[in-house]
Amino acid sequence: MNLSIGTWILLALLAICLGLAYAYRAKLIAFFVRCQVFFREVKAEMRKVTWPSKDEVVSSTVLVLVAVVFLAIVIGIEDAILAKVVQFVFVR
Repeated sequence: MNLSIGTWILLALLAICLGLAYAYRAKLIAFFVRCQVFFREVKAEMRKVTWPSKDEVVSSTVLVLVAVVFLAIVIGIEDAILAKVVQFVFVR
């Protein structure tokens, strides 16, 4: 059998990967078991969640939007006033 150097390198890498997988198989199995437990617990916790009704979501969203608009107006007014003060102090 006359194999090229690239084929030998590929076979060597494959052997190394298989050897590492075999050496760390217990850790890999433990990792996947922990993943299964985690997702099982997430599913159980999601069943306990009390989701808000549509009316609660809409009213909360409206409240947040009103607060954002109000604060934007207040900050804009303060910015305009402070800009005039700074302009008055530094221009004269």
